Amino acid sequence: MLRSQVASLRGHSLSDLAATTGIVVAIKETINTYCCSNRQISERLANGFLHHSFVDLLVDIVLNTKPDPREGKVCYFEIFDALSSIIFAHPEHFNIAEPLINALLGRWKSISRHLWRQRALDAIPSTEKHRKSFGNLCKVLSLLSAPFRRLIKDRDDFTIPLLVQYWRFAHCSESKRAVEAALRTTLRTTSRMRDRAGLEAAEEALLIRRFFACLAEEFGPDPGPRVISLILEHITTNHGDDPSVICGGSFIQTLAFDTKLPMSGLQRNILEAVVKSKDLWKLFLAQMIHDATEIPDLHDIEENMAPLHSLMHVIPRLSLNLSGDLLLIWVESSFFEYMEKVAPSLVATEHGAELVTEIMSHVRDMFEDAPTIKLRKDLALNLPRMRLMYTLAERFLTSKSKYDYTLPDSGNDKYRLRCWVNFTQLQTLVAPLKRCSRRGCLKRGRYFCQACASRYCSPECQKW
Repeated sequence: MLRSQVASLRGHSLSDLAATTGIVVAIKETINTYCCSNRQISERLANGFLHHSFVDLLVDIVLNTKPDPREGKVCYFEIFDALSSIIFAHPEHFNIAEPLINALLGRWKSISRHLWRQRALDAIPSTEKHRKSFGNLCKVLSLLSAPFRRLIKDRDDFTIPLLVQYWRFAHCSESKRAVEAALRTTLRTTSRMRDRAGLEAAEEALLIRRFFACLAEEFGPDPGPRVISLILEHITTNHGDDPSVICGGSFIQTLAFDTKLPMSGLQRNILEAVVKSKDLWKLFLAQMIHDATEIPDLHDIEENMAPLHSLMHVIPRLSLNLSGDLLLIWVESSFFEYMEKVAPSLVATEHGAELVTEIMSHVRDMFEDAPTIKLRKDLALNLPRMRLMYTLAERFLTSKSKYDYTLPDSGNDKYRLRCWVNFTQLQTLVAPLKRCSRRGCLKRGRYFCQACASRYCSPECQKW
């Protein structure tokens, strides 16, 4: 029945598009219901609907339907949502969706070109669902289809320019997160994904360069200030389906993409603007502290820390002085207060402990790269943090894991795990062990407290 209905849909009106959308949604619901439970139905779906003629019909109707610019009616989002769901509903049954993916990629450039021609509608708030659904579809294709990334790097494809423009005009947090996730997934790849796509480092660098070129086309020759302004706007509208993951974080990760090849001048300029923006990091870390207090979820904590982690990797390649500047801004924006809040949750798992280990190692390296007087003074005023140090050490005093680390020549197997060692090394550099343990007090610790194993300069500091 569905086959006959699909075959009869030939036209260029909005009613044709609406009818087609209903059929696609019906197919999506059928696949979601029976894909795993009934192999026979799965095979019939694969052989009956998910083939080139079906996709060609969908694309023809989409390409030949002209929404009303005065009303901003763009109904493609339901088709994009349905296609995303069909493709990604059951990744373990990838063979079912593979014909659909191949057929969709065959017409992808036509779709992106058509959407690019209609970009005048992108500033209309009523197209939010369209932006979100297109972002989700790009994310799914980049995760499951290796040829997709090779396709979008061509100059005659408009996927990256569309995502950049959708990110610019996104109004609600759901569409912002969807587009940011699409950009991050499309442009940033693990080594495994890179091998699947067959991308060479030079090809990947071209993809990143095109992304930054699109930013320049969208925001002008100096896009840094405008990009930061939009990230700030996204952070302040942090609500919606997943309020504990900060809007703008994924985009910062994308900006900090490192291909191990020389960066373009445009990427350097934007990253320098991001690093030096005190307003950005003050607001971002304040939101991180708020989310860690309200919703202390391990996955959300890791997602929110990912932008900081990415910048720690890439900034030393730009300038060692920039590393010190960035660390100084983070310290002034309550970075260590945030670490005190999230450390107990992170060190509860090995993955979280590995993240803390790398972050503390980078923080120590950032200080050693540019140990300016002001940075040393600010760190000395924010350290020591005995609670954080004991939190990092206590969990692993008896731990056996691949992250174990024994201090050289210490003769004490209790001091394991580099996250504790790295933080202690940083703390010792700016707050020697003989100094008073009260944070902000720079006097010599004359009295030793056996209860907390700390030194204090006076009983008043000990009572603090």
